[in-house]
Amino acid sequence: MGKMDGKAAVVTGGAAGLGAAVTELYCREGAKALGKSIAAEYGVYNIRSNVVRPGGILTGMAAARAVKSGFDTVELHLAHGYSPHEFLSPAFNHRADEYGCSFENRSRFPLECIRAIRRNIPSDMPLFMRIDSQDDYLEDGLTLEDIIAFCNLTKAEGVNVVHISRGNPITLGMKFEVGRYST
Repeated sequence: MGKMDGKAAVVTGGAAGLGAAVTELYCREGAKALGKSIAAEYGVYNIRSNVVRPGGILTGMAAARAVKSGFDTVELHLAHGYSPHEFLSPAFNHRADEYGCSFENRSRFPLECIRAIRRNIPSDMPLFMRIDSQDDYLEDGLTLEDIIAFCNLTKAEGVNVVHISRGNPITLGMKFEVGRYST
C-alpha cells in the first residue's frame, strides 16, 4: 500500500446517473413522487450500450486525473444511486442486454469501472469502494447477500478497502434505528 496522508479522490462512474433527476423531481414534486416510477423513468436501462461501455473508461480517466493532481487514494462511489450502484441494483436495472437481468450482468459495469481505475492508478495505491449494505426499504433492491457476493468479486479486481454505507435516492434512508434516550 502507498503512503496515506489523507488526500483521497472519489469517483462516481462515467455514465449518466439517476441522482440528479431524483433530486430535481423530489424538489419539484415532493416525496409523494418518489417510488418505482422514478426508477422506470430515469433508470439506467434508458442508457444505450454504446454510452455505457465508455463509462468505465471515463471512470478510469477520472482516477488518472486524481493521481496526476496528487491524490494518494481513490474511492469508487458505488452507493446512493450513482451509476455503478444503479447498474448493480435490480430495483433500478431493468436492462435486457449484457448489463442487465442476471447478477453477473448487473455486476459488469461496476466491475468495468474498478478495472479501469486499477489500470489508471499506481499498483501500490489503495483503491476504496463505497457501497450500500443493501437497498433500504426498496422493493426488489440489493440484499445483504448480493452485496457480500459483489464485494467478493471486487477483491479479485484489486479493491483494497470496502466502505459500507446505507441509503438510496428513492427511500432516502430516512428510517434510522435510535436507542432510547434517558436523562
